[in-house]
Amino acid sequence: MSSSSASQPQIRQIGAEETGVILECARRYCSVIPWVQFNEEHYFKAWYQILASGEGAVFALEADGRCLGGVGGTVVKLPLTGKIAALEMFWYVLPEYRGSGGVRLLKRFEDWAREQGCEEIEMVLLECSMADKLDRFYQRSGYAPTERHYRKELVA
Repeated sequence: MSSSSASQPQIRQIGAEETGVILECARRYCSVIPWVQFNEEHYFKAWYQILASGEGAVFALEADGRCLGGVGGTVVKLPLTGKIAALEMFWYVLPEYRGSGGVRLLKRFEDWAREQGCEEIEMVLLECSMADKLDRFYQRSGYAPTERHYRKELVA
């Protein structure tokens, strides 16, 4: 938990060479998703490529040299409408820093999306992680539910 002696958490955009900054948060994010087995090697390669190409961004919430959370996503041209959209790939904040820290990260991601010329932003709501709470938060924040995704493991 934060203490009065801890510095105020700051948000900064990380570069392709800095993906290790949010590694622990990426692990913790994946740990709440029962069907995801975190692949550290792929994580580094994928985010390096996304960030180096300029196709996406990652923002870290940090204090006292420690990563407290992060949000990352990509920009795409939607195939059905041609609109430019930001797609959130992950958004995770350590439990003791949720609330204002998470909201600040989301606002920074929204600002970045606007800077990229995005016309809309799509956020994920995981059924296995605070679904009701996030549903209310998203709707209060101006988001509307649009679709549900279903997943099936394919066995060879």
